[in-house]
Amino acid sequence: MVEDPFSFIVEGILLIIIGCFGIVGNSFAIFLFTRKKFQKNFHLLLMCLASYDLLYLVLAMIMFGLPQLAPFIQQTRLFLHLIPHLLPLAHISLTGSIYFTLAITIERYTTVCHPFFKFSHNLSVWKFYIFPIFIFSLLYNLPKFLELSVTEVTCISNSSLPNNETECFELKKELQPSTDVGHEYR
Repeated sequence: MVEDPFSFIVEGILLIIIGCFGIVGNSFAIFLFTRKKFQKNFHLLLMCLASYDLLYLVLAMIMFGLPQLAPFIQQTRLFLHLIPHLLPLAHISLTGSIYFTLAITIERYTTVCHPFFKFSHNLSVWKFYIFPIFIFSLLYNLPKFLELSVTEVTCISNSSLPNNETECFELKKELQPSTDVGHEYR
């Protein structure tokens, strides 16, 4: 039986269902905005926003949805080794998504309220919006790659202990550089 039915329904079932709709919608948006007739600054920014959103949806479904539907996944070696890499990527995509939303707001404001500003200043959407947001979201979240590490623990079942308890010994084999800051998955 499920330990926490609310988490199972919300984080498991609903997250996966809504996430699938988001993946289909963002994939369609990326496909649409890469077409030749949609090569304007606004459409490029929307395509970047859809890309960051798509990445976040996929990562959120893997990290939060899948473990709720199949709890044994949290204990697999592959999942434990992927989390220290997937969580920072999710933060990068979330940061990029937020700043691309802001960039679209600024671009729409200048287009509507100052229509001749673009022609007089000849600003490139790549130099002014896309590259800075990409670099910032990457650099801002770079320390997150150093927050988590996986430490292997060897457990031995010992019948001489009361109630057949298990003794666990931690190996000093760090699989990823880590600082003392942050959390540790076991």
